[in-house]
Amino acid sequence: MAPLDDQELNTAIQNAESLAWSVRGAAGRQLAGSDKIEDVADVIHRLLLDAQDTWVIQETAEALLERKDTIGLRHVLLAYSQAGTYDTVDHLGDAWTATPNG
Repeated sequence: MAPLDDQELNTAIQNAESLAWSVRGAAGRQLAGSDKIEDVADVIHRLLLDAQDTWVIQETAEALLERKDTIGLRHVLLAYSQAGTYDTVDHLGDAWTATPNG
C-alpha cells in the first residue's frame, strides 16, 4: 500500500467514525497500512474492537497482519487480549488464520 499523505490520513481517521460499516472497514485497512501507524494507534484499536460490525474488526486485523511486522501483530494481539465479546475474539482469530504466514 502506498503511504498516505496528511489529507488521506485525516480522511481515513474521519471515516473511522462513519456510521457505515463498509466505510469504517476501509478506513481500518488504510490506517493499518499507514507508515504513521503509531500516530493512529488509538483509532486502529477502536476499529479492532468495533461494537457495531465484526467485518470492521476482521478487515482491520487482516490488514494489520498483512504488514508482516511486529507492529501489526502487536495491535492485533492487544485487541485480542481486550476483546469483550465472543464475536470480537472469533473475528480476530479468523483474521489470524486467514492471513498467510509466508
